[in-house]
Amino acid sequence: MPKFENIKGLKGRIIAFLKSLILAGRNIAPILVRKAPWIFLVLYASISWVNHFVFRTYALDLGAYTNALWDYAHFQPNDSLAFKAEPENLLSDHFDLYLPLFSPFIWIFGTYTLLVIQVSFVVWAGIMVKKLLSYRGLGEKMSLGGMWLFYLFFGIYSAISFDYHSNVIAACALPAFLLALHQKRMALAWAWLLFIIVGKENMSLWMIFVCFGLMVEFYRTKRTLLHLGLMSFTAASAFVLITGMIMPALSKTGAYPHFHYTVLGKSSGEALQFIFTHPLETLSLFFANHSNNPEADCVKPEFITLLCLAGLPLLLRRPGFLIMMVPLFFQKFFHNDPLKWGIYVQYAVEFAPIMAIGVSEVVATLRKPALKFSVLGLCLAGSAVGVVHLMQPTCLWEEKNRIRFYSEHHYKRHYPTALVKEQLDRIPAEAIVSTQSPLQPYLSLRDKVYHFPVINDAEYIVISTYESPWPVSPEELREWVRKLDHSPDWEKVATQSWVRIYKRKK
Repeated sequence: MPKFENIKGLKGRIIAFLKSLILAGRNIAPILVRKAPWIFLVLYASISWVNHFVFRTYALDLGAYTNALWDYAHFQPNDSLAFKAEPENLLSDHFDLYLPLFSPFIWIFGTYTLLVIQVSFVVWAGIMVKKLLSYRGLGEKMSLGGMWLFYLFFGIYSAISFDYHSNVIAACALPAFLLALHQKRMALAWAWLLFIIVGKENMSLWMIFVCFGLMVEFYRTKRTLLHLGLMSFTAASAFVLITGMIMPALSKTGAYPHFHYTVLGKSSGEALQFIFTHPLETLSLFFANHSNNPEADCVKPEFITLLCLAGLPLLLRRPGFLIMMVPLFFQKFFHNDPLKWGIYVQYAVEFAPIMAIGVSEVVATLRKPALKFSVLGLCLAGSAVGVVHLMQPTCLWEEKNRIRFYSEHHYKRHYPTALVKEQLDRIPAEAIVSTQSPLQPYLSLRDKVYHFPVINDAEYIVISTYESPWPVSPEELREWVRKLDHSPDWEKVATQSWVRIYKRKK
């Protein structure tokens, strides 16, 4: 009998403990939901800023763009020598006016500047998604759910895990643009439109379709329709002007450098002709592997699957949001490089605000509260599954330690990074440096920094056999080390084996 009473008492204590956990969960959950911006700020920073801290950022694009910040902060154009062998205005490669705008912040954040700005914009965009949905009358719970849909979208994580990219900033401005339109603050909406357009040359193409999609959404409001028509015309004019005139004029080749869609034709004109004259074949390219890499067979299906888990089929009820995605799908799935098709790096981030806002708008139209929040819960769970999947082995190889914030391997490397930084900090700030891609972002706040093996007039060469030797092979890098070790023109000044620093002899 005493044993039975002990078991019965233990059972009662367990039940009481579980009830207290449930009660605590109910009290804590609302707080955590509302504190999402702070939670995800810490999470995103633990991915992005840690990567830079342990030399997991690269010449393309953080090193090159940080060097451009230094030039713009000193009121001079950037010559692209951080990643090119011959000088060429950086705007000929990507028409990005954010860099001059952000350049003063290097005096505060140093080489972390663009990463700090990128994470801050992502967190702010989630807040703007919530404000937009709240203004639209979706209620607090649905608005918070939309914010979480944005923060949990897999494209956000893949983007912040790999350097800095201006299309992330432009995509994060979309909720503010939409909010201004709904509030009928047209001057502010035009300002956000122009801000998005100058972020990168293809953002103007995207905004043409964003405006088309919004015309479907605002079809009953004539004044807004007029503004959207003018906005789409402005975006189209900007796209033609930037890609057809400004960038070719700045380029040494006299042409726009990023048309990589040979499956459609040799030029944008041929591509448009192919799309309109071969619609079925064009449609098949959304699923077909048109590369020579058999490992890419699953890349497009993988991307579409993750979009569906996040709620893509729901947007059939709001086709305006699907129209906004048209150029995003075209730019991804028709590209020559299979890496662009999938869930990797920054090539999915523009979907994040459209999916979060569009899915929330559709879910809010469901009449039964139980069904409404069940569907929202499924979309949130599906988005979370997408993030978890992103951190596991996927179709194409990717360094997962860049994004696995929960793993100890994310926070350390296979060599002592602190000792390497001690050596790099001994290089004078005004010295001209040639260095490998993973080391360049740390050394980019100077007048000249070259991407090894380009040396030119470099006063220091910095290389490490512990890092990727790209664009040379490991064998070529070892040969370079052998030559430099025995060169009469260079002396080795590093004292550690993890990094080799050579100084040009005078």
